[in-house]
Amino acid sequence: MLPLDRRAELEGWIVASRRLQVRLGIALTLAMAGAFALMLYDGTLGKIAAAMVVVTAICAYWVTGSHILDWRHQLEALAQAQRKATRTTPSASTASPDQSR
Repeated sequence: MLPLDRRAELEGWIVASRRLQVRLGIALTLAMAGAFALMLYDGTLGKIAAAMVVVTAICAYWVTGSHILDWRHQLEALAQAQRKATRTTPSASTASPDQSR
């Protein structure tokens, strides 16, 4: 796979994961509202449901955030490899007079 293809793929995954985080935020906010409503009906079940929503939210953010961080590190590694590949050695014409002797 070419570095540019890999870069585009990683950037696509980052965008998709950010989108997933937003969707999860919306869904888990609605789930928490349901858990609070359940608390009014049955306090124990509502508290259990709220705890489950909180644990799910933490785990979901942790996993997606870790993936995004890993992909950013991979992007940086690709950029570093490209910088190393494009480095050129100084030519004799750009050497200072002291170096050309």
